[in-house]
Amino acid sequence: MDYTVIKEKKKRIVYLLVLIAVVILISFIIADWIAFYNGYVSFYSAIMKPIVSVITGIIVFSIGVNALDQKDKRLLTISYFFIIPTDISMSIVRFAPSEDIGLIIFLIGGVLSILAHVVLIWRHGKGFGYLKSKERSFLSKILPLIILYVIITLIFIPLIPGFIAVGHLEIAAFYAGFLGISTWVAYETIRNNLYPRRNAWYIFIAIFCWLLTEIVGAIYNIQIEILSDIMFYITWIFYGTNVILLSLSGYRWKE
Repeated sequence: MDYTVIKEKKKRIVYLLVLIAVVILISFIIADWIAFYNGYVSFYSAIMKPIVSVITGIIVFSIGVNALDQKDKRLLTISYFFIIPTDISMSIVRFAPSEDIGLIIFLIGGVLSILAHVVLIWRHGKGFGYLKSKERSFLSKILPLIILYVIITLIFIPLIPGFIAVGHLEIAAFYAGFLGISTWVAYETIRNNLYPRRNAWYIFIAIFCWLLTEIVGAIYNIQIEILSDIMFYITWIFYGTNVILLSLSGYRWKE
């Protein structure tokens, strides 16, 4: 199949879908803060958060002949079959009738999220040929990953007592390490020109925002009084940016 640059008419439709997603995003962020100040849980937000993911999924499923290539379209599409149910489960977990059921829903969402990242790492790595290149030293190749891990470690060290208290230390350490790899691979799309410049930046910003989502989510999970509440209500500022830019990263914007 020959893939072509997205036409203006379809581009306007994609941008309209993005605008709708952004409006919904802003609306439930406002609803969350109103609920926070008034001491109740917003059902509106729980419903609308997955809808944003569904809209971005529609953007991905509509790529068609405007993909970068067949493999990239297939992998991005597969990732959204994990992303959408992840977001549904993470939105309804707060309304679970018991802690045990809530934990099961949370774990299902976590596993689906990891599967999404496995697919995206495969997509963004493009065969990882740059790791075999002799143009850079081994240290130079992994330096961005080392820097990421240092930053993540510095953020998480003060939070270790909180993770231990709620029994999330191992989960938080594993997930932070995994997200670090995903973010590093996303950065390499820019450094090694694996994608068109616009697409590569969409990918990196999206996955970096996903990493930020998990960091603020981890702080919420350990319940540090008002700080955790604030973290919960800014989560979708990062995650909404992630799903929107990730959905746009699969389009052929220029030849």
